[in-house]
Amino acid sequence: MSGGLPFHLITFKRRRSGFPARHQITEIAYEGELSRSVIYYIQQSKKDPQLTTFWRLAEGFGIKPSELLKLLEDKMPPDWAILEE
Repeated sequence: MSGGLPFHLITFKRRRSGFPARHQITEIAYEGELSRSVIYYIQQSKKDPQLTTFWRLAEGFGIKPSELLKLLEDKMPPDWAILEE
């Protein structure tokens, strides 16, 4: 997975509104009451979001946190794991 944010959601929002990507990040940040820098660090995999941040991201996308988690889960390789066996 490249980064922590589901990029297809950002693309979808951008197509709907016609605004460039940086405006979409601003919109997601505004809707989720997050700073753009928090989203940038998560997007670049430089920071793991806390549960409250994850919840706010989902709100920024206009979806339930469970839906956001499912979108991320679906993008993971089948053999992916946090802990090595």
